Amino acid sequence: MSYTDPEPEGSEKNAPAPVDPALEAYLQRKKIKSRPLRWLLIGCGCITLGLGLVGIPLPVLPTTPFLLLSAWCFGRSSERLLRWLLTNRMFGEYLRNYVEDRGIPRRVKVYILLLLWGTILFSAFVKIDLWWLRILL
Repeated sequence: MSYTDPEPEGSEKNAPAPVDPALEAYLQRKKIKSRPLRWLLIGCGCITLGLGLVGIPLPVLPTTPFLLLSAWCFGRSSERLLRWLLTNRMFGEYLRNYVEDRGIPRRVKVYILLLLWGTILFSAFVKIDLWWLRILL
């Protein structure tokens, strides 16, 4: 039988993931006290998060505004949901960059522009038969 040291006092197994110190001030923003309004904001945050997730594969539906709106809703209603959103593996870094006023990293901007121009050129020279429309594109 092996002996294991007890966990240090104050430690939790389900402790929230560590967040940058710059985000702690954002996480400690003024919360809504009214319970029905908090639930309404949590519901709106979940709906806008769902729309943002649907917007990832669909080019017609924008992702960023919906994710930012869900972060705002969670920031006013639930610190736990906001922390989950900002530490999420898929889009947490993306949102943290906006919260910390860093915006979109340069490598992502270059990738987006190359993908955009590649799609336009492919459309213009491969898929379009009208010569005047090729020149226009």
